[in-house]
Amino acid sequence: MFEVAIIGGGVAGLSAALQLGRTRRKTLVLDGGSPRNRHVSHSHGWLTRDGASPAELGALARQDIAAYPAVHYQQDSLAQVTGHNNAWELLTHKGAHYQAKRLVLALGIRDELLPIPGLQERLGQEVQFCPYCHAYEWQDQPLGSVSKSPHALMKAALLQDWTQDLTLWYQGDQLTPQEREALSQSGIKLREESVQSVTPGEAGLWIQTETERVWVKGLFTDPVAIHQSELVAQLGCALSPDGFVVVDPFQATSVPGVFAAGDMTTPMHALSVASASGTLAASAAHRSLVFDKT
Repeated sequence: MFEVAIIGGGVAGLSAALQLGRTRRKTLVLDGGSPRNRHVSHSHGWLTRDGASPAELGALARQDIAAYPAVHYQQDSLAQVTGHNNAWELLTHKGAHYQAKRLVLALGIRDELLPIPGLQERLGQEVQFCPYCHAYEWQDQPLGSVSKSPHALMKAALLQDWTQDLTLWYQGDQLTPQEREALSQSGIKLREESVQSVTPGEAGLWIQTETERVWVKGLFTDPVAIHQSELVAQLGCALSPDGFVVVDPFQATSVPGVFAAGDMTTPMHALSVASASGTLAASAAHRSLVFDKT
């Protein structure tokens, strides 16, 4: 039996594995091999690795945990989980069976984009989610945002720290007169017609609507976050109103013996945040093994 099973091999999961490896507790890592940032050529905002590719970061992380004999890394994903605290039964998609006393969920999320032709194909290139991760490289150039999210106006306001030439293609519900006035005063160009397609061109992206074709250097969008698997539902973890797994300050979920980390627990999606939450979850899981004998 493993003392901790980590479900997910991204930044959060491997950070948890590193911490647990140093405790010498027998730890299993199940890595399905589909990290959320696989579409991105470079990652930014993480000290000592600013600009590194996700593939490079993943390889370095797996190299780190390989130095710890207590950690058993498997390229596999969890299909089913049953049991309870101290006695979890795991079945993988490759048919392997494992047992574990504690679980750390680090499954990340899946991004559901607006159904705009070309948007998915350019994701990770001219189309991005996070201004903090990618807007700096496009500073002082024409940028766009396409969104139906209630947070669209907030993101547009943030983007003005990187450019004063910003167009918002808003695809959501009717804006209030106050919201329209705020956009007008800020200098953000509001477009409410449906975006028909996005296509690459001239070292940027062409945004096509019924009435115009606009070039931008980069385009930001707001995906809907969806859990990568049914495991959260199987376990019965409580969710927040916006769909994230509810955790306490030490990443414990509502289910005894189950901890969660990374993008599935917070709307603040950054490598450093995911890594920190993985470390917290691992430390809390270890402490529960030591002090919780129930």
